[in-house]
Amino acid sequence: LVVERLPRGHHGAVTVDVAGDAAADLATNPSLAAEQASVVVDRVRPTPTLTTTANDPSNASTLSYSVNFNEDVTDFDVTDLDVTNGTVSNISGSGSSYSFDVTPTTDGNVSVRVRDGGGSDGGGDIRDTAGNRNYGSNEITLVSDRTAPTISLLSKGSDPTNANSIHVYVSVSESVSGLTAEDFMVTNATIENFSSDEGGYSFDLLPIADGTFSATIGAEAFADSAGNYNVIGDSISRTSDRTSPTVSLSTTSDDPTNDEPIMVTITFSESVTGFDSSDLM
Repeated sequence: LVVERLPRGHHGAVTVDVAGDAAADLATNPSLAAEQASVVVDRVRPTPTLTTTANDPSNASTLSYSVNFNEDVTDFDVTDLDVTNGTVSNISGSGSSYSFDVTPTTDGNVSVRVRDGGGSDGGGDIRDTAGNRNYGSNEITLVSDRTAPTISLLSKGSDPTNANSIHVYVSVSESVSGLTAEDFMVTNATIENFSSDEGGYSFDLLPIADGTFSATIGAEAFADSAGNYNVIGDSISRTSDRTSPTVSLSTTSDDPTNDEPIMVTITFSESVTGFDSSDLM
């Protein structure tokens, strides 16, 4: 008895029966009914679905993934995974559910998928109980960003300055959120006109009194989209001098005197430039 080849894609039980009196021996004794033969045909390949709990972008040192098949499989291991910019560890699970971790190699895109076991992309040995190799899974690509943002404070204001304020440009290495004027530590100064645009931030720094005035950004004042907080930031300082220099004249000659010439000493309260005879009256 030959059972014909079943149609491609058939899935389920196949049974064969031989009824009584189907044949007779040489003495004409009729054959008895046969015990039914039954076998389950499974030509359906298992399908994996890949998921992750990681954020995108993520600053995590390891990214966790889960693989769920639509039926039990065996022999799931690292050779069944196609990973770009990462290494696989901590594979565990059985049956239809598995999990593993990926450690990003560098900042940038990390891509993960389960290879097609029946295709040409070098799949591993995943098989269901009938020996069918797996389909490939969906691919998950997310951005690994473990680098803290940096900040620079720049100003065209001279040093020292007699201006009532200097305009400060805040340059950030990447897009961040949460930065406000209150995140700056100021000395002998106040901040006004804090604003943001696509190129960064800016504000005016107003000295309170003559002397050094400064602004410094503290650590963990702001974070990038991956959750990385800034390290101790840059600072900017200038010397404010809005007090006019005073001048005094003195001489060692008597009054009245017959000295010729009369020596006069001119003393300024601080260093000055540009003074010459044309400034005398």
